[in-house]
Amino acid sequence: MVVSLRALAAEVIRVTLAVGSQGKLGGQAHVPDVEGVCLNWSAKLTDQVRSIAKVTTAAAKSDLTQKVEIEVEGEMLTLKKTVNSMVGQLGAFASQVPRVALEVGTQDILGGQAHVEGAQGTWTDLTGNVNISGFIEMASNLTDQVRSILDVKKAVARGDLSKVITVDIQGEMLDLKVIVNPMVSRLSTLANEVTRVSLEVGTEGILRGQAYIPDVQGTWKVLTDNVSLMAMNLTNQVRSIAEVTKAVAAGNLTKKIEVDVHGEIMELKETVNGMTESSSHFAAEVTRVAGEVGTEGKFGGQARITNVGGTWKVGTDWFGRYVTSLANGGSGSYGSSTL
Repeated sequence: MVVSLRALAAEVIRVTLAVGSQGKLGGQAHVPDVEGVCLNWSAKLTDQVRSIAKVTTAAAKSDLTQKVEIEVEGEMLTLKKTVNSMVGQLGAFASQVPRVALEVGTQDILGGQAHVEGAQGTWTDLTGNVNISGFIEMASNLTDQVRSILDVKKAVARGDLSKVITVDIQGEMLDLKVIVNPMVSRLSTLANEVTRVSLEVGTEGILRGQAYIPDVQGTWKVLTDNVSLMAMNLTNQVRSIAEVTKAVAAGNLTKKIEVDVHGEIMELKETVNGMTESSSHFAAEVTRVAGEVGTEGKFGGQARITNVGGTWKVGTDWFGRYVTSLANGGSGSYGSSTL
């Protein structure tokens, strides 16, 4: 018996040294003619450690489907529960990330958040702070950024140019913010300038107004230049017409509208120029006949004005009868027709 105990002690020391110090699992104590549970503990410990190692190795390789299934007790049971819980938390979190990624990135469902049941400690921090590789935080930030951009776009579509992107963003989204906000600002400036110039020219009668938008380029510059050109052309046209009508009112019938015009302004130009020409012709004929009668003593002269109508014709006819009456020694009725 003493020999057997001595052999058993030596084997136990050898196996515990191999398992506990050298990490060599699977070692067995071999004592001839000795039976009992004392020889099975190494095999059980080996199975337990290898089962836990299998699950943790699988988790390290991204296989989160494995669990520790072996029957254990005591502290090994605690370790089993801990490892299984850890793998379960990893699995739950890993399933949440693709779900939120799909919602945000593919289905355009914004505001998605990861939910992990029973999360504690760091898992709670990871879920609550949405910071697994910054992904969930990115999803939340992206939600705010996209919604802010959409708010501005909708406002612009409604004609509200007071909105700008105010959310704090970085990277390429910051580039978009830097592009959109100046665009809205320039649209607002352009609208204000067009309104100002239109009000000045069309309502207040302040001519030669010009639209001014600093640092404008491309289509914005073309649009600004067109507004300014419109105001300048209208100014030139109105001033030219005003100059001719003032000259006519002052008795100067030599002026004509020379500015290049189109459309209804062309019709106005032709009308005013025709009116001036008729007035000039009428004045010239009246002057000629009056000179013949009053200075040269030639009676019977008639004013010759072609293509005349309306008041011009009445005036011409009246003057012709007046001259005829003078030629007849003042007899006849010329006063029945009035201008």
